[in-house]
This record gives sequence, structure tokens and C-alpha cells, in this order.
Amino acid sequence: DMWRWLSDVPLEELEAYLESVQTHRLQYSGDETGMFCNPQNGGLCLARDRDDASSDRGAGPESEAFRAFGGPQNRLARMLDPPHGRFEVAADRLSRCVVGLQNEDPENNLMVLRTFFPWIREVRFEAASGSGDEFEEMKVSDHRNAYNSKESAHLRKHMPESHREAIARFNSVDMALYEVGLELFYRQVSYARRLGALAKGGRRMPEVMRLPSAEWEVHSPFFKKQLPTSYFVRRQSRCEITRLASQCAKLTGTAFPEGVDFILPPELASQVSQAVAAKFYSMKPEDFYSLRAE
Repeated sequence: DMWRWLSDVPLEELEAYLESVQTHRLQYSGDETGMFCNPQNGGLCLARDRDDASSDRGAGPESEAFRAFGGPQNRLARMLDPPHGRFEVAADRLSRCVVGLQNEDPENNLMVLRTFFPWIREVRFEAASGSGDEFEEMKVSDHRNAYNSKESAHLRKHMPESHREAIARFNSVDMALYEVGLELFYRQVSYARRLGALAKGGRRMPEVMRLPSAEWEVHSPFFKKQLPTSYFVRRQSRCEITRLASQCAKLTGTAFPEGVDFILPPELASQVSQAVAAKFYSMKPEDFYSLRAE
């Protein structure tokens, strides 16, 4: 029953499922991000020349996004030490990073961001709260962060301890890395506070950038100009993940009729993505976008 809460799934069933999606038990197609491919940067794939590449043949039954980085098990460890996920290597590399704790300690997280990345601005949207021109400011994290959703809050409140322990065992390396990251984060908080105390009149929190709407499409011109590569990668991901003709048309800058859509074959969606990516990375972003009808 796919509509059950995770807290309603019997422990034995949860443990059996977690065992079935261990990294070494998943079936891969050769196109998975973080394993064999880097589609976000020109569609670089080790398996691109294979006959079964650019499709999910031989893979599954989980989606390609699920299989990315070798699946959900200890994914952070493998991102830091691909493809092995060794704790010692991952922890050493993590120690050289700026660590964030956005969900659990958002205020200190913003202070750390301001200290180490002073050019980053906090985005806040204006969400309509009544009639007329009355608006209530809303942080982007409050609007889009799944941690704040009702479903996530329900799970955190009602998840049995036995289920938490099973998931922790499944991600034992990531859990150990979390403790390392937690210590690093609060070291950085202490450093940011000391630095802020020394800087007279300095800002301790990021500058706020206010946008009138939380809808991505409304701000396409802004993101296209200010963050052209991020904008392109978002378009590319939408095309590859959904395989919707409308999304791939937006990637290519082709006009597409309203109210009409269909799913492209995996090979075609991949070919479209690769071709457009090759064009994008071969020229300046402003030149690329000047060619498009979008």
C-alpha cells in the first residue's frame, strides 16, 4: 500500500525494504548521476558508448533519481568519497568544508553563511496573506523546505524509535559523518561570533533579497541573467527527469502549445539534453540565451 505513513509500516517490512535497496543490491543502467555520469556538466557519462546506455533497460525497479549516487544508503559518504563512501576519507574531506545546519539551527546557519560566503543573499518571497496589497514576508526555506511540511512534521512526531534505529543502521556511515559535521558546524558558529564581535557595525546575517512571488517561472529572466548556469541545469534536469515534451521544449527554447503534452522516449530526451548541453557549454551564457525563443 503506497499511501501508508512510514510510521504505519511494520518494522520487519521496513527492514526488508532497506535491505533490498542497499547500494550493492540495486540494478544500474550506467546513466546514474554520481556513479557513471555527470549529466549536469555536458552529459559526461562513462557508459555513453554502450548499447544499453541512455535508457533504464536492465535497471530498476527504482527510478534513476533514486539510484543516483548508488541509492539512498550512506549517500553523503559516497558523495564525499566516490564511489566507496569510506568514513575516514569522507570525514577528512568534510573537515575542509563549510558545514550548514539549515533545518535544525537556521539562525546560526545564516550567520555561518554570512561569514564564509558574504556574497550570498537570503531570498524571501512575499506571499499574499489577505486582500489588496497586503503581503506577509516568507523565507524561501519556509516555503520550499520539506522539513517544514506537515508530512515531515508528522513523521518526526510519530516515527517509532525502532524505525529510527533501523534507518540509522542502514545509514551508519552517514550518521557518523553527521556527528562530525555537527561538531564542525558549531566550531564555525563560534568563529563567526568572534569575527562578528570584532567587526564594528558589520552584518552578522546575510543581506535579504525580496522577490514578489515564490513561482520560479516569474523570475526566469532574473535567474537567467544572474545565475545562467544554475538556470540551465534546472531546465536540463526537468527535461531529463520528467521527459515531458513541454519541459524539453523549454530547454531548447522552442515554443510549445498550451494544454498539450506527452512523454518522450528516454533515448530522445537524453539526446535532446546532451545536444543542448553541448551547445550551452561551448559558448557564453548570454550568447546561448540570445539564440532562444524563450
